[in-house]
Amino acid sequence: HMSMPTPTSEGHVAHLHSAVERVLLAQAALQEFAAELASSSAKKRDSEIGGVAWEPEHTTSYQDSWPDVEVTVAILSLSAFDLVERSVHVDFIVHLDWTDAQLLPGIHYKYNADHGAFEISKAVRESSVPFAFFNPDVFIENVKVSGEDILRGKDELPTIVDEVNRGGRECAWLTKKFHFMGSVSCREIDARRFPLDTSRLSLRIVGAEMPGQTTAGKPRELRLLEPLLRTTWTSSHKFAKRGWAQVRDVEVGMSHMWRAEEDGRVRGVGEMQVAAFGGVLESTRSSYTFMILLRRRWFPRYAVSFSIMCLQVVGAGFSLWVPFSDDMLSNRMSITLTVLLTLVAGTAARPTVIEAVPFPTLYDHYGQSMLFFVASVVAVANLFVFVSCWGMYRGSGQHSGYSSYDYFDEDSHMIEEELADRWWCKELAD
Repeated sequence: HMSMPTPTSEGHVAHLHSAVERVLLAQAALQEFAAELASSSAKKRDSEIGGVAWEPEHTTSYQDSWPDVEVTVAILSLSAFDLVERSVHVDFIVHLDWTDAQLLPGIHYKYNADHGAFEISKAVRESSVPFAFFNPDVFIENVKVSGEDILRGKDELPTIVDEVNRGGRECAWLTKKFHFMGSVSCREIDARRFPLDTSRLSLRIVGAEMPGQTTAGKPRELRLLEPLLRTTWTSSHKFAKRGWAQVRDVEVGMSHMWRAEEDGRVRGVGEMQVAAFGGVLESTRSSYTFMILLRRRWFPRYAVSFSIMCLQVVGAGFSLWVPFSDDMLSNRMSITLTVLLTLVAGTAARPTVIEAVPFPTLYDHYGQSMLFFVASVVAVANLFVFVSCWGMYRGSGQHSGYSSYDYFDEDSHMIEEELADRWWCKELAD
């Protein structure tokens, strides 16, 4: 029997501790490597689109150059047209459209067949690199209450509508929508020609200044353009969207839009009818003015009112044919006075639309001119006929007392002027 030597208990324990430490260190290194590998794979998966991996040279930059933005306005409704305050309540949508040559297909965006739409990559949308994503904003400058925010909703991020050809290559067509609703101030509204007035409403759309500066230290201002993208697209597709006003020639295309009734007509506001609408680009290109031309429907309401005034004046003129008698002046003047008071009442009671307007309008001038005609022409003519053809102090025979040179002829019932030897009222008597 032979006994084997055994290590001391202290040496055995130290050996075990050393082996465990080596195993733990190796395990930690493997876990760290696995975490880095998983993180790298996730980043590559998020930034890889269409099988093309994200590279540093694919990073976009809009610090010194950025796309020009086209503005399209869609009017939903008009209300509260105020001639006194010169304002109107408008509910409308603003579409911003632009093409971006920096976005590359398969790298910055791709077409999702499942959703049937283009999608911008997450790497672009959530990039923390300054000036790496173009996301414009606009606001309405001519709000009725200064500083009031009439924005009711907007797209936080743009979406891709389609691809268009620019310089021989396909570029992404991006869009962003803003919904505004509130009262805007329109200084061009003028009621002086009421009811034949035509008013121009304006929506002044201004591009918000983008954050940061260019490398030259200049502000980054948004440049606005006419809506050529949507106009070209609608004309090429002969697009006719139900529920919106359309041009007669579909091939021309519709630059701006207006919500239409079921019969296809465009509704204005109150008596004001939409005559035309369109946009004007300012010289600075930092603002875009959308204009609405409204024309009042004056027929038949105000045409009938004007006709009634004319008939009243004609009725007053018929008093000139009242027969000669002792009470001819009172009969004639009673007719004239009745018409005169009727015109005064009609002129004083202004239509509700202009009741609070502080200045005279065409409607007021027309009524006043009728009053002037009745008072100065008809009434004076009646007095002239009475004095000349009947006489203030009428008597029979020669030298009636009216004048030493005149006498009253009982057969002709006229006063003859002896010196001039002519009859004052011969035509009237005939």
